[in-house]
Order: sequence, then structure tokens, then C-alpha cells
Amino acid sequence: MAKIKPTRHKSTMLSSKETLEKPWLKERDPYSRVAYFITYGVMLIGIACGAIRCYYGWKNVPLIKENLCLVLDEEFNSEEGVFGDNGTFFREVDMSGFGNGEFEMTTASSNNSFVKNGHLYITPTLTSDNLGEAAIVDGYIYNITGCTYNITKGVEYTDSSSHDATTTASNMVSGADFDVGAYTRACSAVSNATAGTIINPVQSARISTRRSASIKFGKVEVRAKIPRGGTNWVRASLNWGPLTWLNGVAKTYGAWNLRRGSYDTDFHTYVLEWTEEFM
Repeated sequence: MAKIKPTRHKSTMLSSKETLEKPWLKERDPYSRVAYFITYGVMLIGIACGAIRCYYGWKNVPLIKENLCLVLDEEFNSEEGVFGDNGTFFREVDMSGFGNGEFEMTTASSNNSFVKNGHLYITPTLTSDNLGEAAIVDGYIYNITGCTYNITKGVEYTDSSSHDATTTASNMVSGADFDVGAYTRACSAVSNATAGTIINPVQSARISTRRSASIKFGKVEVRAKIPRGGTNWVRASLNWGPLTWLNGVAKTYGAWNLRRGSYDTDFHTYVLEWTEEFM
């Protein structure tokens, strides 16, 4: 069967005897060439300026150039060396929310923080695993074991005595006004459906070196695998700007991912340098 060729319709606005004028084929517009060079020239200048700015931005990142003395080096070789009586880290036991209404309580339990195979693990668990779900929301009084409020809130963090490795709980509280309400919030909770109060549903860990080491200015390096998803998460924000109501925190807070993966797939080194001029 022969293939039928479609009829090509001609425009009724054009006369078959007229020849279309194409003046650009005879004489080129000099301004078009100028526009071409200007357009691509500006693009190249922009790319070059961006590269120069990136280079000097990288080069001018403030870094500590002086020699530093090693204050603490923890390789997590043993549980006793990390969490023992003379261990590097101190477990803070508290359920007050740490000033920003955190959902979890922090414990001294090995379920939430432990050392294994040269690594420190911080792991969340559900409070309902111990108390049951009903107790979380109503009719239960929970007193956390080993509450450390007297140590962590006995004096301000900026007080020099709080950084003394030999400081004990008793002398940290002495001389400070004891806040019964704060102590109660830190060490106990009541679930009451009518009042809308619950017991912290998640248990985790909060550790510090307040009894072993401290620095004012220096460099901190941490090699870690950051958790992803669930209730185990890491947050950080930098509040900055010329005025409190011109805060640039939105530009330095949020989720960050690697170009070819995420921070939970491998260990990465995180570094903080702190001087009188920058952090």
C-alpha cells in the first residue's frame, strides 16, 4: 500500500512571486558582535571574581597558628577510664530540659552511654520500656536515680571553681542559694493527664569533662559518626548579628548534608578553634 504524503499548506499571506529579504546575510550588524562579547565577557568576569573571592575567603579563615599544649586525649580504651571514679567524662543526670524544653532526660545508665571496641556510644532509649506507656502520661511520680543537679547547677559554669578537677559536689553547692524548685524539676517528674504534664518519654546521655579537664581558648577535635533520624540527633546553632532583632541564626542553622552521602555513614573529624578574637 502506497504511503500517502500529507499536503503541505502554504501561507496565504505570502506571495509566491515575492522574494524574502535577508539583509543579515549580506551585512552583519556590528552591534550584535559587541553584545556577544559583552555578554560572555561579563560572565567570565563574574566567574573569575567568584573564584577569587572563594580563594581569599578560604585563605583568610582565622586559624590558631601558635603552638598548643595537649590538655586531653581520650581514645575510649576502657569503660573505667572514661566513666570511672577518676574517669575522663562525667555523666550529667537531669530531666529539667536544660533550659530549652528538651524532650529527653539524661541518665548515668550504661544503656544510654557506654564504651565498646574503642568507641563511645550515646544511645537513646524509651522511658516506657521501664515504666510502661500508661505511666508516662498519667498517675506516676518518677524520681531519677543519681540526679546531679547539686553538681551541675550548684555554681555558674563561668565560676572558676566549677572547672577544678578536684571540686566535689559538697563544696560546689556551698555559698550558693539552693533553688528547691529547680532541684525538683531536675530530679523528678509527675505525669498528670488533667494538668497536661508527662514524664520525659526519652532517655539519653549528657557528658562533660567538668571533673577532669577544661580550657579557656584553644582547639578541640572530635572524631564522630553523627546519628541520623529517630530521637538521637545533634543540633547546633550560631546566634550572631549587630542587634538582637537582626539575628542571623537562620543562616547558620539547619540540616547539612555531604555532596556524596551523609554524616552517619562514616566517621568525620569536627574541629573548633577558640581565641579571644574568633571562634
